[in-house]
Amino acid sequence: MRFPHDRVRRLPAALVGVTALLVLAGCTADAVPAPVASPSALPTAEATETTSPALQPDATINVGSLLPTTSLSPTADDPGATQVFAGNVLEALVDVSKDGDVVPRLASAYDVSDDGLLYTFTVREGVVFHGGDPLTADDVVAALLRQAGEDASEERRERFAIIDDVTAVDDHTVAVRLSERRMSFLTQLTDVWITRAGPDDGTLDGTGPYSFDGWIPGATTSITRFDDYWGQTASNGSAVFHRFDEASVMDNALLTGIVDIAIGEHQAADFVRSATTAETTLSFVDTGSVSVLAFRHDHGLFADPAVREAALMAIDPADLLSQVWGESAEEVAALTEDASPWRNELSSSLGADAEAAQDVIRATGTDTKTAVTIGALLPGPTERTAGAVAQSLAGIGISAEVRVIEPDSVDQLGDVDAVVAVRSSAEDLLRNRDAVVALGIASDDALERLTQSELVSSDAERTEMLRLAARAIVEDHAGALLFPVPTVIVTRAGIDGVTPSAPLDGFPLSTIEKIE
Repeated sequence: MRFPHDRVRRLPAALVGVTALLVLAGCTADAVPAPVASPSALPTAEATETTSPALQPDATINVGSLLPTTSLSPTADDPGATQVFAGNVLEALVDVSKDGDVVPRLASAYDVSDDGLLYTFTVREGVVFHGGDPLTADDVVAALLRQAGEDASEERRERFAIIDDVTAVDDHTVAVRLSERRMSFLTQLTDVWITRAGPDDGTLDGTGPYSFDGWIPGATTSITRFDDYWGQTASNGSAVFHRFDEASVMDNALLTGIVDIAIGEHQAADFVRSATTAETTLSFVDTGSVSVLAFRHDHGLFADPAVREAALMAIDPADLLSQVWGESAEEVAALTEDASPWRNELSSSLGADAEAAQDVIRATGTDTKTAVTIGALLPGPTERTAGAVAQSLAGIGISAEVRVIEPDSVDQLGDVDAVVAVRSSAEDLLRNRDAVVALGIASDDALERLTQSELVSSDAERTEMLRLAARAIVEDHAGALLFPVPTVIVTRAGIDGVTPSAPLDGFPLSTIEKIE
């Protein structure tokens, strides 16, 4: 898995009239740190002229996010909880570096047998949970067994069904035996969080640089610096994640200083205005996610591979980026420069040639008067992308409507003819193999290549197998990669040390400094 490749640009300072202020209701002193200063309490220009900015080591970092936290369970795969807790409150045995390499975290070392079936982890010594108990091998065993528990997501249970046995060899050694080789097993361990207590007793006892402080569903999640952390302690005192229902409201919160940082999943134009009340830094971070168009083969116009080919030929990648990303299209396009081979293969079938596409349609004798339905997995940016695809199809005489569908509802697609979705990585493609089959985006050859990519013995072999799987999808005109889907992060002046390149959709906070 490849992470990240970020682009940063400066936005000019300008004065903007603010027509609405955000009111965060329901916050209590027990649940969150000290309240955030109102816009009227922010330093004035006169004050900044006479007071030199100083580092605030105990500052509270306020983060705005569009992702809700709906569960505190470390096995529920809740995206909002992952964004807050991953790498901040909760840690795993291993992590993924900026270069995409698996590196030790709570495991100080690990070893893999020659047959790829036995993994031996040395549990790091000197690590304590936030509740004060030392980390032992038994905690790791319990965490791994929890992946098959009733609180775990179905996807997680299926992913870790490959574990045949897990044993605490001694206090600091864990042995994990698999039923078959899996090249991506270490990568998949990067979101197996090692915890003690669970949400059933109102706590979340991890080992990270912050401890869990409080959660107001639908509003805020708070964490506080853990001074007994085994690694480098946090450069700030605490953080509050503020949940927003609408991008425009989060934008106002950023402009007025209610939040220091705004995180927009997939779409800058949703919440970043070209003029702001303070200088901001805008970052586009490639975490490996991509927008994918997939055709169904079992009914309708796209049952004909020639029609699928024509549809892909009609899509102009540059025009698509412009429609979806607006002024940010250039930055998003730049994220493809160092893309992995399988991503490059899946991008190669877009033709930007509507005239040639119409010739293909005419040669098939296909009646394009029947409208097709494009399903968008999740509203917002994905829905916008599906709309842009529909517009491209209209250019070759195919009428298309867009329908928003819930994720993982493959068995409820009904008459949907094609789907626009976001996939996070090659591993995500592997994990969603059943969905791939149901959507018809992969031939038998592609599925076989995906299976073989887990059974090979080297990264180079696996990369080649994934490339060949992508090539089979392209040759079948089954679908295409439309563009990379970065996370967009905006920071206000006075905030430094943001490292938004962590994997797994977490947002690391410990290096962030506030200067006032």
